[in-house]
Amino acid sequence: MCSIILGVEPGRFWLAANRDELLARPARGPFWWHQGFLAGRDEQAGGTWLGLNRRGLAVGVTNRFGAQKHPERGSRGALVVDALSHPSVESLHAWLGALSPGRCNAFHLVYADGARAGVTWSDGETLTQEWLGEGLHVVTERSYGAAEAERATRLRDALGGSAARPEASTLQRLLAVHDEANPLAASCVHLSAFGYGTRSSAILFPGERFLWAEGPPCVTPWQDLSGLLQSPNAAAS
Repeated sequence: MCSIILGVEPGRFWLAANRDELLARPARGPFWWHQGFLAGRDEQAGGTWLGLNRRGLAVGVTNRFGAQKHPERGSRGALVVDALSHPSVESLHAWLGALSPGRCNAFHLVYADGARAGVTWSDGETLTQEWLGEGLHVVTERSYGAAEAERATRLRDALGGSAARPEASTLQRLLAVHDEANPLAASCVHLSAFGYGTRSSAILFPGERFLWAEGPPCVTPWQDLSGLLQSPNAAAS
């Protein structure tokens, strides 16, 4: 599960996200992949959960709550890698429309560039697509009818339902909110008894600023990785 906050404004967008995952699952922080995009890497399956390519296309994924799991299917992170090969939202949206719903387990894929934004989601059997207009969009594993989306509602309400670009400090605080009574409704998840929780956080103002927390944002110092936005030469395989 993950939380993705997307603000779509005229000619630009901003994004903030938390990645929730098994604590023992190995991962690497953001770097420029040889394919030409900036993203962290899931060292277990080799994919990623959030990235930005050289054309300014950002892509993020969450799983989908309650859907049947098929171990033989491909990685959702590999889907993000393939998505980031596209030059634009228009191109990606068209490609996804022909995707087999059985390629990977159920997902919500969110994507934006300076021109458009969209979402493609699958319950594992059927694929659905929507364009996302100007405004504030919050997507979690419980979105699009999967379950009661309390976390998404809280995040949207905390931003007043507005897509106006907030201060980075506002997003940092928002991504670090806990709820001891209902941990899965909080933006920052701590379920140590299950070996699960928020593993990293990202705040992206494309072309301007990129902030990263390599751990739960409630206790992990934020790093300013904005220099990476102008340094696509730091590639790795």
